[in-house]
Amino acid sequence: MRAAGERREQFPDGEGSTVSAGIRTGFIHSANAGGDRAGPAAKEYEGQLDALAAKMGEKIYEHDLILLGLGDDGHTASLFPGTEALAETERRVMANYVPKLNSWRLTFTFPLIFAARAICFLIGGNKDPRLIERIFSGDPALPAARVDQNAKSVTWIIEQKS
Repeated sequence: MRAAGERREQFPDGEGSTVSAGIRTGFIHSANAGGDRAGPAAKEYEGQLDALAAKMGEKIYEHDLILLGLGDDGHTASLFPGTEALAETERRVMANYVPKLNSWRLTFTFPLIFAARAICFLIGGNKDPRLIERIFSGDPALPAARVDQNAKSVTWIIEQKS
């Protein structure tokens, strides 16, 4: 059953497939960032968020919840170790070149992530426990540790190995 104004939306699952979710109309803000569109798409998406912030009387848009994953190198969102986006203090969304992937990624920056009311990391059971320990110890080389140390409210959901 759907609520009034809800529609089914398809989202990439990172595995080459999509998942479907029922989301109320007006709560979907997507960015067309394919190919050489990453830079302009970041500016457009940031503009959408700035318009929402102004509408809600916020200086910077405050997501109710941002769900994040964790890469084996400690990256989260598309904030990879050694990339330019880690040093960004003004922009909320930016195109971030990731040399090890030889590609541009659209990412939320720390200012936008830190402004969220809540952050939740969803971590599979195959993640190296030493990486998790480094994050919880506040290793500044790991972008996920910076989120854990600086966000307003962080919850970790870590699957147990069977």
